[in-house]
Parts: sequence; C-alpha cells; structure tokens
Amino acid sequence: MDWPRTHLMQQLAGPAPRLVLVAATVAALLLSVSGATEPTLNATAASTALSRRLQEVPPYERGPGYRHVLSYDQRRRGLGYVGSGRRLRAVLEKLAAGNHIHVTAVGGSVTAGLHGARDGHSWPEYLFNFLDDRYPGQVTGHNGAVPGTISSYMSACVNIHVPRETDIVLVEYSVNDPYMTKVLFDNEYRRAYERLLRKLLNYPNNPAVVLMHSYNWMAPPHGVFWNSIERELLEMSYYYDIPSLSLKAATYHQMQAGVEGFQVETPRHDDIDGLAGKSFYWDKIHPDSLTGLRAMGEIAMHLIESIQSELSSGMGTSERADAAPGNDVPTPMVPGNFEAISDRCFIGENFKNTIVKAKDFDWANDSNSRAEKWGYISTVKNAELHIQVNTLANSASADKVNKKVADLVMVQVAHVKSYETMAAATLKCISGCTCDESIIEGHLPKTKNTQLYLHVVYVSQAEECVLSITVPYVRSDHYKVKIAGIIVSEETGEMVGADKTQENIEMVHTVTGRGGGEFDVRNKQRNPLPKSKGGRRLAQAPGPIE
Repeated sequence: MDWPRTHLMQQLAGPAPRLVLVAATVAALLLSVSGATEPTLNATAASTALSRRLQEVPPYERGPGYRHVLSYDQRRRGLGYVGSGRRLRAVLEKLAAGNHIHVTAVGGSVTAGLHGARDGHSWPEYLFNFLDDRYPGQVTGHNGAVPGTISSYMSACVNIHVPRETDIVLVEYSVNDPYMTKVLFDNEYRRAYERLLRKLLNYPNNPAVVLMHSYNWMAPPHGVFWNSIERELLEMSYYYDIPSLSLKAATYHQMQAGVEGFQVETPRHDDIDGLAGKSFYWDKIHPDSLTGLRAMGEIAMHLIESIQSELSSGMGTSERADAAPGNDVPTPMVPGNFEAISDRCFIGENFKNTIVKAKDFDWANDSNSRAEKWGYISTVKNAELHIQVNTLANSASADKVNKKVADLVMVQVAHVKSYETMAAATLKCISGCTCDESIIEGHLPKTKNTQLYLHVVYVSQAEECVLSITVPYVRSDHYKVKIAGIIVSEETGEMVGADKTQENIEMVHTVTGRGGGEFDVRNKQRNPLPKSKGGRRLAQAPGPIE
C-alpha cells in the first residue's frame, strides 16, 4: 500500500473530530449528485454514522494492518524530545544486521500494567509486540517495573530489574516520583533519578535510554497540564541526549474536549463493559489497556518508526557523531551526583553472592505455593550468618538530615515476620565498618500475616563491610529466622527507608521466585477483575509468561 493512502487510513483510524465536518460535506456532495431528495437530512445521518465509527477505538490486531488509537499528529506530538537518536540508531542497525536485542521497561504500576491491563496489554507489551512483528525472533522484551516504587528504589535495585544485556531501556516515573520538591534537582528524589539514568547509560551494551512520561489527569490540581514533574525530567533528557516521550503532549487536548476514547472524568472501573474503549483511565491513576496504555505503546512505537525512517533515508549515517556510545556520558548534571559502581541491592539468587559465612543457616524455599520464596533459614540456636557488602557512598545528601546519620549509609535487611514460628535475631557490624547493635524482630503480634519487612541500620562507610546475624535463642513457638536480602543506600544521610520499600521487596521476592531467580513483573498473577455493573467478569488478559 502506498504511503499517502496508508497515511490517510491511519488518520481515519485515529480519533480526529475535525473529520466529522469533512464527512458531512462529502456525504452531502455524494447525495446531491445521486439526486437524493433530502440531502441535508441524509447527509447528517451519514455524518453521524461516520462520526461514531471514527470515534470507536479500533480493535487491537497485530501486523501490517495495525490501526492506531492515536492519529499521526498525536503520535508525532508524543515525541516530546528525540535528541540526536544516536544510541537508538545503533540498536536499529544491530537489528537490521540480523542480531538479537533486549528491550526493558522500568517504572511503577503504570508500566507494570497490573491495574490498567485487564483485557489488553501493558504499554511495554504493545511495544514488544510491535518490535517482534517487525523483527520476528530478534527481540526479547523484559518488564522490570514494580508497582508503587519511585526512582530511588530502582536506582538502588536496577541490577535486579534490568538485564545486563539490555539494548533499549524505557524509564517511567513521572507520576510516582514526588512533585513540588522544596529544592529543585538537588534533592534526594531527583538525585536518585539521575543516578538511575547514569547507571543505565553505562550498561555494557551502551543501551538507548528513553524516558516515558505518563500523565495523571486526576492529580491535583485537577486536569491542569503542568501537574507533574515531566518538565524537570525533560531537563535531564536535554542534558544526557535522551529521548523523552509525553503522553500528555499527545492526548491532553482530546482529554479536555472529552473525545470518546479519551474521556477522563469517569474511569472505566466504574462501568467496565459500558466504558470499554471510551474512558482513557482504568481508575483515577492508571491508564486503561484499551486506550491509555495502548496510546503510550503507540508513542514508543512511533519513536522507533521515526528513527527507522531516518536510517532508511540515510540521514545522519554519513556524519561523524559527537562521541561514540559509551563515551558520551557527561559528568553529573547535579554536581557530585555520581552513581554507585558496585551493586547495592541483593534479593533472590544474587543475595547468595554477599554471604561469606553461613553456620546453621540454609538457603531454602519455605513457600507452600508455586511462588518460590528463597532465603537463608535457621532453626538452630547460635546460628550465624555473615553478609559482606560495599557501603562506600558515591554522593552525600544535600538535604537536612539527622546529624547522627549524616556521614553514615543506610542498610536495609529483608527478613520475614510472622504471627507464628518466627524468632528474633541479633545484628551487628563485625569487620570493616561500625554500627549500633540491634534486634531483628521476627514475631508479628496481633495479626495473621506473614511477610517481608526491612530492618534498618546505619553503617559507617567501608569497601568490605561485614554484618553478622545470629540467633540468640529458639523456643517451641518461636524457632525460625529467615533473611531474604539486603539493600545498601547510595548516598550518606539517606532517610527514605523501610516504610516506602517494604511492600516492593515483598513483591520482588515473590516474583523473582516465580521467575526462576529472575524478576519480570509478567510472572505475577493478575488480580481477578471486579464485577461490572451487569455482574459479569470480563475475560482475563493472557496469563503470565512462564
């Protein structure tokens, strides 16, 4: 099919209200030529029918005949900033040569798709499918997103969520990361975000990093265009030459006008069947899979198509690049905000790499479900576990912090607490570093829950810091200690701790077990659909990839 015709069909497939007037005019002309006796009435009816058809969200069908939710203009607007595209060109040249690539997405629940992707896909999945259709068998997609997380978690634990062989990484934290910080950029949240980008840019394959900005219409102030941190993160796109994709740039005016498929006032969750393909959001935060998430996927797809078009036309290929990928990472935008070189997060299989002594502690799975939950477990008095980590900080907090911990590094030990069987353990620093001795309490009274908790300790800086965990006693009713991981903060004085990452670690622990030691959010079972007003449950999306 020739380009003009393809382009016209794409425009017709997208929600473009201005076409209604054109439709009416065309219908009137056709009817008057045919000799119709009531051209105005018939033209109006034809116009209404065509308008209704144009506003319907086209069904998702992969392949050459794919019909977009977004118009060409919307997808183009979604490319908020492309930059040089140098790293993306290198990846697409790799694909064109027949090589295999890995594409990874990280972010919060919008990227995980565990809320909005009820009868469709997450936005990364739409992109993965698009690439697989273009390059069959050459693309492996990985979704490392964790619902509820902010970029500071991912900066510390990127080694768990982004495979080292990754070639393209998409990063989405515009909704989750805090808005309206007191200090611009030089605060704990933006520093962590920048360190995350620097770590990804320095991955072995020199991956193309892409920022994906979601948008929450309901966030206060309600319906305001600027109610997110997108403009702050755009500064980092400029500085690091990283493409920046914007959902609000592509769709805001359609949301504001209430165009079908972009309606924002009533989330689909309120009427699952009746609002399918009409509401842009599943709930007050998460875009729906049929509309919002698919729109995000289409913006990412359009970025790939744009770079492919440049390559096909020879644009930029004969010119000398400013710097080769891998040598193009400047000094930190926030002065002194260097990324940690060593891994800081050890959960699942990689936790074993930190153990230098395990006396009467066994690496075991004590889960009764198919979701394996591994950790070091002991039921023996005086059992001893030694953990060695690097606690050297690469930057210092510029925030006002407790002076007692200003030069110390926060270490979080993941352990299991339960209403039954779990005993206490003693933690202390025994080599290379110092810390206050503390008790890791395993008993969880007044509840029937069993879950991971994070025990926080502040430790002095050392390249080889050894922490000892011992079991001082066992009783008939409290006899078990389980240690499942450890996280080391990246900067001194950091105070964001267990209260914000506890549930994240619990999920990572579970999903990593299901994935055979590797994390991919698609290994988490989807929650059942709530009933619609008619009492019927919608069909589930395809199950987790095993």
